[in-house]
Amino acid sequence: MLDAIADYLETLGIGSVGIDLFESLLPETPDDCVALFEYAGKPPLLSLDGSESDCPGLQVRVRASSYEAGGTKLEQIRSALHPVSNQSIGGIFFISIRVNGSPIPLGVDQNDRPERSLNFSIIKRR
Repeated sequence: MLDAIADYLETLGIGSVGIDLFESLLPETPDDCVALFEYAGKPPLLSLDGSESDCPGLQVRVRASSYEAGGTKLEQIRSALHPVSNQSIGGIFFISIRVNGSPIPLGVDQNDRPERSLNFSIIKRR
């Protein structure tokens, strides 16, 4: 799932995978970057036809050289992912991607670079 979302964000010009857009990792460099993390979401949904849909969580963490730049990047990502509805991305059919709330300030890292996160709820076909 992270590969599909990272590639999707890259096609929208939000970042470059492996350069400033990462999966399951927030490296020391570059200063301005985005990291995608999957986390436990909700139990699978059961449909009347017996099929199941997975409901993982997605956390997007942004680190930037300024608080404003990080906020701009998070807003770009929010606009790209919320609301995705009944859309195939990277071979995965996403029934929905919804933002869970507003950005969460995480403070600054050891190099005084501000970090923030944004969480999403996902429903995707198994």
